Amino acid sequence: MIILLFNIRQGSGPTKCTLCQREKTGAIEEQVGKRERCGTRNCAFDNDIGLAILERIAPRINDFIADRDFIEEGQLIRLSWQTERANQLELSPQVGDVTGQYFVEFVPEAAGKIQLRAVNEHGEVTSEVELKVAEPQIHSFTIDKDIIPLGGEVRLSWSADTYRTLRINSVIDVTGQNEATITVDREYRHVILTALGHFGVRQHKSRPVQIAKIESFTAERLPDGKHFELSWLTQNFRDIEISDPTLGTLFEGRTPDGKMKLPVVHQDIELQLTGTTIYDDHATQKLSLSAAKIEELTLLSGGVLIKQQGDEEALEETYLVYEGEENFLGIAYIPADFNFFAFI
Repeated sequence: MIILLFNIRQGSGPTKCTLCQREKTGAIEEQVGKRERCGTRNCAFDNDIGLAILERIAPRINDFIADRDFIEEGQLIRLSWQTERANQLELSPQVGDVTGQYFVEFVPEAAGKIQLRAVNEHGEVTSEVELKVAEPQIHSFTIDKDIIPLGGEVRLSWSADTYRTLRINSVIDVTGQNEATITVDREYRHVILTALGHFGVRQHKSRPVQIAKIESFTAERLPDGKHFELSWLTQNFRDIEISDPTLGTLFEGRTPDGKMKLPVVHQDIELQLTGTTIYDDHATQKLSLSAAKIEELTLLSGGVLIKQQGDEEALEETYLVYEGEENFLGIAYIPADFNFFAFI
């Protein structure tokens, strides 16, 4: 004996039952009117009859809508619905039982889906609406330079909308603006613009930057007592210059780190290292060096040749001090009445 099993779905199968000898439409209408299934065993329309009965007696949600597609924090919204044969109605999350009502107004605590559940003794049905949040939009974000010295300024501009607040690097509030000039007071790898919308929704745009800085600028007096050794370490400068108001420019070049010898001079001097970026922004660092005592001139070996420089009428005249004719040792500031020829 061969047994055939059929999975009969609504709307499928034969149009006439060979067992109860009824047309499909008539069988369904008759049994729905009785609110009971066909009494004939293995009726070809039994599944269709059951579904039809359920549709006639189960609760039904005809409509469930919100009064807006996008919501904002603290905003009152209205949900409304139409149902049939529902003994109990419930909204979740947040609202709860709404049996006997056709609408509700409330302030959502979050974006997301709201479900309406309709129940009676024959079953339940649900329907959903989604409360969306308009995402903040940053359409463009530009900076006028990508190498910035510490303490320097950079100009930013942007286009953004549908946000609540707008911040640069999380701390600088630029809400309502479309450009700003900020001072770079600490090291950044990126300048970040953050647009914060409702319910914590946010968007970021960032631009990479490099910080130009002077890592170190030091001097060490060498064992010969006649020279200092200057050393420096910098980052992201195009040009480096080391100068003194009296001595002028001592070094000028593009060496980010280096060393050089500087003769001991006979006055306190203040050196300045200046770094210049490709955007012609500057950063400086100063270094003070103590003067050598003028009596140290007596310790020079091989004789001393002194050449006068500067204004002859000055109270203190300036001299370049050499050992021999080529070896420059430094600068001396000697009172006009000082008998410097005693050192020759």
